Amino acid sequence: MLRCVRAAVVAAALVMVTVPAGASAAPALNGEFDVNGTPGPLALGPDGNVYVAVSGNSDNKEFARVKPDGSITYFDTPNDVAVAGLTAGPSTANGPNNRVWMSQNGGVVAWDPGTDTGTAFPIATIGGRAASRAIPKGTCGWWTAPTAS
Repeated sequence: MLRCVRAAVVAAALVMVTVPAGASAAPALNGEFDVNGTPGPLALGPDGNVYVAVSGNSDNKEFARVKPDGSITYFDTPNDVAVAGLTAGPSTANGPNNRVWMSQNGGVVAWDPGTDTGTAFPIATIGGRAASRAIPKGTCGWWTAPTAS
């Protein structure tokens, strides 16, 4: 579990992310890491790195990857929309755990840690609510509401 610790007075508004020793994932992070921005949700990626949503990043990046050695790389999402949640999972049903999935306002992003690229999948909205319908075999279909005439 990661824990965020705010420094008392930090001119650049840096936030410390603490990762306790003894984490079950290998390689394990251990220490404190300066994050440019305010850390949000995080997830252990399929590559053993920790991915964390950031807001208020001075370079307007939406998330970061923290490697076990403490190095941090910041990324934009493909659509430059803030990250609301993160989890690791497969790119296809019953496939290998090879993506970091990010939820956003209006969609999701599938991030490939192997290529440091992502694909945004918008979710249709009608009056502020998502519009989708279930289809057999666990897939999801999208539809567009008819326009008022």
